[in-house]
Amino acid sequence: MLASGIPVPQMEVALQSGFDIVNLAAPMSALYETQTGIGNAIYARSQTVRKRSGVARPRYYDQTEFTQPESDPPGYAQSGTSMSAVRGQSCGGSSNREAWVTSIYGNGRGFDMQSGNFRYGYINDQYAIGFGVDKVQGGLRFGVMGVGGGGKVQSTGALTKTWNETSFGGAYAYSNVRYDNVDFLLSAGWLGMNNDIQQRTVGGDLKGSINSGLASVSAILTQTYRFGALNVLPTFGIEYGYYYQDKMDVKWNGTTAFCNEKAHANMVVLPIGARFTRNIRTASGGLLSPELRTRYIANVGGVSSDYKVWLPGSPTSALMATQMADRHAGDVGLGIGFTRGWATLRGDYGYMFSQHHQNQYASLTGSWKF
Repeated sequence: MLASGIPVPQMEVALQSGFDIVNLAAPMSALYETQTGIGNAIYARSQTVRKRSGVARPRYYDQTEFTQPESDPPGYAQSGTSMSAVRGQSCGGSSNREAWVTSIYGNGRGFDMQSGNFRYGYINDQYAIGFGVDKVQGGLRFGVMGVGGGGKVQSTGALTKTWNETSFGGAYAYSNVRYDNVDFLLSAGWLGMNNDIQQRTVGGDLKGSINSGLASVSAILTQTYRFGALNVLPTFGIEYGYYYQDKMDVKWNGTTAFCNEKAHANMVVLPIGARFTRNIRTASGGLLSPELRTRYIANVGGVSSDYKVWLPGSPTSALMATQMADRHAGDVGLGIGFTRGWATLRGDYGYMFSQHHQNQYASLTGSWKF
């Protein structure tokens, strides 16, 4: 037996798995992939208003930028209509409040990743519910969002099976300002995740709990061009994220077997892409808004974090590295929304892919004006 009590059979696998238990549990990737789904939900709130003849007209998500509906949407004050008579507005200016709720599901996979002499990967499933409220004032939309959820990560590959039960919560603020056909979205927030980790060994289970978090801020610039009924929106952004991971002692039958120190990483992401949208007025008077989007994502900051792991009482430690993302990634997505009266229902699906990671995320969002 090892000094920590780990059985000798399959010593190399057991020792490597124990040293690399945090990587196998993938808390860094689970947090980053969850943030991707939440960021997409916030981006779906990047709706603002355009001014027309001194009166603010609400622009619903994908009731876009230069597409005029056959009739004025709710909240638009027509000639001879008192501003105070328009719901959600007040005399002397425009205002428009909206509440929304979204359900988010994310499925991520890591593959062909290296740990010592072994290859490993992971499967990540996360579920979240988000609530938000925002307000339009003139050409500005600003709002807040809270989110919570949980899920499970399971390792794959040659190393010992490892499970990670997650729970998370976070809060975000966002604003979008429009000038002519240009929109500028700014968002900031924090997402914290608890990871209860368990690894199966011959003589018993290794267990530990670790907290991780991601503080982020992003800025996205979008410009709208209209080609007939099609709206083309090139986008460019910059995102910064600070990831941290607390220290963790891994227990085996109540005894400390491995010690993991704190880790952190500074991420800088440059997404560039385009959205293609169209608005279709239905016979019932609703507005149907399909969308196609695509992005290239460059991770120009840190994509991994180094930390030390050691056995209790040992004078030496091993330097480990946990990976969050690859340097280059692609992202494609589909969405469709339906607006009628004061309510909107929207579904979204996205797929992000890179050399060692795949991430699918889907959301269903309902919103209503008040």
